[in-house]
Amino acid sequence: MFTYRKLLTALVLSAAATTTMAAQKAPTGLETVTHNLVAQSVSETTQELNVGVIRDVLTVSHHFDPQANAAELVADVTIQDIKESELNDNNDA
Repeated sequence: MFTYRKLLTALVLSAAATTTMAAQKAPTGLETVTHNLVAQSVSETTQELNVGVIRDVLTVSHHFDPQANAAELVADVTIQDIKESELNDNNDA
């Protein structure tokens, strides 16, 4: 009797689950549009990242010279303080 109840319960639950899965609605117009916009954005972002990486690699490989002399790699960096009068002298407009 106990096995019969388990079998009957399992059968009813699987039938209900199958009916529920089969009764799912097709995506609405809003869901379809949203899905397409997200997919397009992901695709464009992936392409932009790939292009950016390729550009960076090509730029580095263009500027890299394994035969460069050590004297060419020395940089002379100077830092100058900006005077107070130069800060107020904005002629960019």
